Amino acid sequence: FISIVQTRDGYLWVGRVEGLARFDGLRSVVFDKSNTPALADNWIRGLAEDREGRLWIGTLGGGIVCRESGRFLRFGADEGIPGEVVSALYADRSGRLWVGTRGAGLYRFQGGRFVRATGDEALATRTVRSLVEDGDGTLWVGTETGLFGYSAGEVRIAPAAGGLATFHAVFLLAHD
Repeated sequence: FISIVQTRDGYLWVGRVEGLARFDGLRSVVFDKSNTPALADNWIRGLAEDREGRLWIGTLGGGIVCRESGRFLRFGADEGIPGEVVSALYADRSGRLWVGTRGAGLYRFQGGRFVRATGDEALATRTVRSLVEDGDGTLWVGTETGLFGYSAGEVRIAPAAGGLATFHAVFLLAHD
């Protein structure tokens, strides 16, 4: 599998190369481009649930799909997504949905469409591979060329990370 999330309704959603699987504890149902027209690509790269309970699905070649009230709706270029490759999704504790793209930087969902994150110039042509928020509200952005912190519209490179490594996944560990 590529990504996994449990939504507040109790379902476990698994993003895979072969589509999106929903598991209720007993059975699994697969949603893919053969039975869900909004899924233009079966390769699911990211999953996130927002504060409204919508499931956001990022695909390798079919943009973003939102599942709300049992319906799937596709978002693409007309809604502000540059290209069709979504490489990361993250819903922060403030309720914002963040989207990492291939070669076009960082976006967020605002007013029914996706807009480039303000101050994103340092990330504008990078592939955002992973997103996670720390306890101070900084969004950590893992890219193909390094790790960046994004806060209050400013982007800064993580000094220890340099610009020498690809960050496929970024995790934060809680401690007391």
